[in-house]
Amino acid sequence: MKFINNCDCIYSFIELEKAVIWFANGLKYKPVFTIWLDRFYPKIWVCCQGIRVHRILGMYKEKNGFIGATPELACIKALKEVI
Repeated sequence: MKFINNCDCIYSFIELEKAVIWFANGLKYKPVFTIWLDRFYPKIWVCCQGIRVHRILGMYKEKNGFIGATPELACIKALKEVI
């Protein structure tokens, strides 16, 4: 799995990879994902559905009981400044 980060989003590759596999829920998906900035939030397409990176990570962690377990992964932000 490969992620093309077009918006300088900070994320854990391993956590995002696990979250994408979980979110796909057995459906087929392309091995390359593009992360882009949509209304000041990083977004990714998974199985024909656009979802924000922080949302998919949060949903995955909540489902698996990891919310708040790792503070460095709790806050996902885009590094681009809003002018």
